[in-house]
Parts: sequence; structure tokens; C-alpha cells
Amino acid sequence: MGKILYAQGAYPQALNFYYKADKLFRKLNDRLFLAQNLNNIGQTYNSVRLKEPPLPVFDEALHIFKELNNTSGIAQTYHLVGQFYEKRHAYDTALLYQQRALNTYQKIADSNGIAAVYANMGAAYEHKRLYYKAFHYLNSALILNKMTGNISAEVGILNNIGDTYRKTGKLKEALATTMQAKQMAVRSKNKRQQFSTSDDLAETYKLMGNTDSAYFYSQAANELYHQVFQEESGRQINLLHTLYEVERKDSEINRLKLDKQLTLITTGAIVVILLLLIMLGYTINSRQRLKARNDKTIFETQRNYMEVELKNRQLQEEKLNEELNVKSKELTSHTLHIIQKNQLLEELKRNLTAIIRNDKRDQRKELKQVVTQINVNHNQDKNWNDFRVVFENVHTSFFTNLKKHAENLTPADLRLLALLKMNLDSADIATMIGISQDSLRTSKYRLRQKLQIPEGEQLHSFIQQF
Repeated sequence: MGKILYAQGAYPQALNFYYKADKLFRKLNDRLFLAQNLNNIGQTYNSVRLKEPPLPVFDEALHIFKELNNTSGIAQTYHLVGQFYEKRHAYDTALLYQQRALNTYQKIADSNGIAAVYANMGAAYEHKRLYYKAFHYLNSALILNKMTGNISAEVGILNNIGDTYRKTGKLKEALATTMQAKQMAVRSKNKRQQFSTSDDLAETYKLMGNTDSAYFYSQAANELYHQVFQEESGRQINLLHTLYEVERKDSEINRLKLDKQLTLITTGAIVVILLLLIMLGYTINSRQRLKARNDKTIFETQRNYMEVELKNRQLQEEKLNEELNVKSKELTSHTLHIIQKNQLLEELKRNLTAIIRNDKRDQRKELKQVVTQINVNHNQDKNWNDFRVVFENVHTSFFTNLKKHAENLTPADLRLLALLKMNLDSADIATMIGISQDSLRTSKYRLRQKLQIPEGEQLHSFIQQF
């Protein structure tokens, strides 16, 4: 019962049954089961991080295992003590106990135990920032888990390797490794691991500057987190309800036994009690059947509702993705149109200027007027309002957040910031707003002052935060 409750995350209830077992094992003087149960108690303390440390429990378990010369139990205890120190950030002490566990597991060639120790040592070295050692132990654990077919452990280790790659700045390797872990988690239908890998993918894409992918996986992680929370809460509630029913029935059975003993006092009372028990049993059985039918109907209704709700959410997400793609294409097309228009105007301007320099003075006045008109058209950029509408559909709240950060931004500043947000190169930006690249550099410098960007931070990186 304690192990079942522990597996479902009901740690206080698990401890209750573990302590009941502890009393019985001590009464029976069953030393092996007592030591194993002590490790279960210590492991539960580790999981909930209670103020009371589990070390005395582990010390007693280790003492018993050594008396019994139980190598597997000794190794397991060392491993659990190492996990205790790791969770309290005492990584050197944690590694000491994990090394003891590793040496003991190697004596009995326990591949599963060795793999688990390798994984914990890799995590500890990762926290100590000794990444080359972390890679060594994590890869060793990965090889052993592949051999034993432990998919769940393999996914967790791949995710840790991806974290280590990310911390060492190897973002491409981190992305590939975490994506592999994500795919395995999806195939094994492990939503908790899907959440963890999606969260790490979001962090990796964020470091790579790919905000769209980072946002996508962040949203996916958030959705998976809520699903895991709801499912685990439901399982715990069902388990606790079942536990309550079992205890209630045990109490009922004990009461019936007492009643039955009392009915032995007289023959007449025995007949009456038997009839009552038959009726009570029939009533309980009928109610249980009715309850089972009702529970089944409720479960089916809830499941159908959740399936419909999930489909609706998927359709909404697909629709939003399609709308975003259309708006992105529309923004790109609009931008290219403005660039082509300004390039054409620039070319006309150069040609007309060349004609003005010709000796045909009778044409100069008219040609100057044409050049003036082109300059006006070039600088005013009539398409800015249309461009801004399309841009704000794709990058919502961009201008609003910028104005909150710096209230003195002019329309020209906002236009330049929008073009920088789209990752256009300097030549295209200069063409679109009709200025030289020297003037563009001056404008960028003024923007840095208005935005109060710290020295050393790039303007482009700063803008991508909004």
C-alpha cells in the first residue's frame, strides 16, 4: 500500500502505511524487510523534502544490510543517501556516496543500479559545472539504459545531456538532443517528460534568438503541465477515495464480526442477526452495482466532454497558426513592395539628376520639379500606415511596450524600430526610409540614447525583447 501511494505522489499517506509496516516487521523480527522498508521511508522523506532529515533511517537500514551481508541493499542505501545530499546541494558529499553505491553495484553487476548511479553523478557534476565529467557519466547511463530497454530513464538522461549542452553554449547539440528526448517521450506517451522536454526546448530556442519557436514550446509546456497536474490530481483523488472505501469496509467487516460473536449468546438472536446480515449484504451489493453503473456513466460523459474540448482547442490552435502565417506572409510581401518602390524611385532620381546636369537648360526647371516630387514621395512614405497595421497584427503590443519604455519616441523612431524588429539588413532599411547608411547609423545611435540601452548590449538584441 505504501509503494502504491508513493507511486501516485500521495507521500503523507504512503508514510502512514510504511510506518505501519515498520511496526509489524519489528514485531516479526524480519530484518531484511525492515531494512528495505526503512529505505522506502527515507526515499519518501527525500521526495517531499521534510524538515526532519532521513539520515537516521538510512543509517539503521545500512547497519542491517551490512549485518545480513546484503550487497544490493547496501548499494541502494548509499544511492539514496547520495540523492539526499544532492537535493540539499551538498554535491561533493553526494558524489562520495554515489561512488560507494557504484562500487557496490559493480560487485554484483547490477546494470540498472549502475545506470541510476551514473545518471545521478552526471547531474551532480552538471551542478558543479564540471561539464566534461557530466557528459561522461550521463552518456554512460544512456548506454546502459538502452541496453536494458529503460525508455523512461533514457528520456530523462537525454534531457539532462541537452541541459548540459545548453549550459556549455552548444545550442545546436542541445536542440538536437532535447528534440530526440521529446520524440521518445511522445512515443512513450509520458506527458510529464513531454512537459519537461518542451520547457527545455523553449529555453534553447530562446537562447538561439528564435522567439517564435520558443513561444510555441513554452505554450506547449504550459498546456502539458496543466494536463499532468489534472491527471495526477485525478489519480490521487481516486486512489484516496479507494483507500477510504477500503478502510470503511474494513471497519464494517470488523463491526459485523463483533455483531456475529454477540449473536452467539442466544439461538433466537442468531436467526435474527443472520437475516439482517443477508439483507444488509443484498443492500450493499445493490448499492455497489448502482454506484458502479453511475460511476461508469459519469466517467464516459466526462471522457467524451474532454475529447470534444481537446478537439476544439486543437482546431482553434490550427486556425490561429494559419492566421499568423497569412499575416507574416502579408507583412513580408508589403515590406518587399515598399523596398521595390523606393529602389525604383531612387533609380529615377539618379537618372533625372543626370539629365539636369546636361546642358539642355530648357529642360532643367521641369526636371527639377520632378526630382522634388520624387523626393517628397520618397521621404513621406505613404504606405507606412498600411505597413504599421500589418506589422501590429503579427507583433502585437510591440509599439505599446516600446512607448512604455521610452515615451519620447517619434513616428520616425517607431518606423525604424519596426524594420529592425523584422531583421532587415541596413541597406534595405536605408532604402525603405530614404536615407543613406551613414544617416541610418546616426539614427541608430540616437535610438540607443532614447532607449537608454546599456553599453555593450546590441540594439538588435534589445529590440527583440519587446
